[in-house]
Amino acid sequence: MKAIEEGSTTSKEIKLQTRAGMGICQGRTCRPLIDQAVSKHMKEAIPDSSRLTHNNPIRPITLTDLANNTKRDE
Repeated sequence: MKAIEEGSTTSKEIKLQTRAGMGICQGRTCRPLIDQAVSKHMKEAIPDSSRLTHNNPIRPITLTDLANNTKRDE
């Protein structure tokens, strides 16, 4: 990984440098891969729990959109 070659040594540093974990899955897919790459590079065991957090993909909707969805379901 380019970020590791450029000096990133933690999952958080890679996240900040590459924006990994900020896509539609919010890190559910790439977080384990980043942890695995850091562990391999640093020759450490993969941590039981990632040092990165994830957020549910939530976006604001208008009340109109919410009301329209309610009418469609009726």
